[in-house]
Amino acid sequence: MLKNLIVFSFVLLIYNIAYSQGNAQYNLGLNKYNNKEYKEAILDFDKAITVDSNLIEAYEIRASSKAKLLDYKGAITDYNKVLKLDPKNAVSYFNRGYIKSQMKLYIEALADYNKSLELDNDNETSYYTRGIAKIFLKDLTGAILDFNKATEIDKGYTLAYFTRANTKRDLGNQKGAIIDYSKTIETDQNFIDAYYNRGVLKGYQKDYIGAVADFSKVIALNSKNGKAYYNRGLAKLKIKQNGCDDFKKAVSLGYKDALDIIAKYCK
Repeated sequence: MLKNLIVFSFVLLIYNIAYSQGNAQYNLGLNKYNNKEYKEAILDFDKAITVDSNLIEAYEIRASSKAKLLDYKGAITDYNKVLKLDPKNAVSYFNRGYIKSQMKLYIEALADYNKSLELDNDNETSYYTRGIAKIFLKDLTGAILDFNKATEIDKGYTLAYFTRANTKRDLGNQKGAIIDYSKTIETDQNFIDAYYNRGVLKGYQKDYIGAVADFSKVIALNSKNGKAYYNRGLAKLKIKQNGCDDFKKAVSLGYKDALDIIAKYCK
């Protein structure tokens, strides 16, 4: 009995030493990862995994390192290993799904996002990225439902409001899109594309004064935006204001489409 205990203690000691060495290599790799030394970090994670083939964290960060280096297939292989070791790892399902999206494998990505949300249904980023995948799969209505959920969880989710606005616009719901561009601006008052897109839609809705205001805000944020000058000029014409200075400014900034308008209205 004593002999068996001694043998067991010896095995346990070896395991503890190996575990400690694996974690030491992992920590070295993690420091390099945080310093954006991804190639060097991978070498340390390789060593950590050689010592302890069940070290989930090493596979996870090695996968992220590979993704940073655009080795998407290698990253997926590592996430596959993580999920074999930990089938309820919602984060790794999400990360694998995101990488598949980068590879334009949207159906496979959608399956991973679904599984991630099955395990953690309170994650606004998972709903948002699943919505993006649905856009690429031409399921715009389904995408909007996911953006709705994302903004329910995080009422300050600027990008979800903006992308939902774009999606509503693409579905022909201009008024709904304008509301969401306004929500985008409420959460980020310097979101230039939201002002620009809202200005375009206000023009379509014949709210020319509102369009002028939005394009003016775009110009205030980026005085080099020739299209904003051009569109503001068009909106000014609709309310009987002189838009010629804006058209000329647009041309000076390289937006040559304004030349025809200048020839017609700016004698």
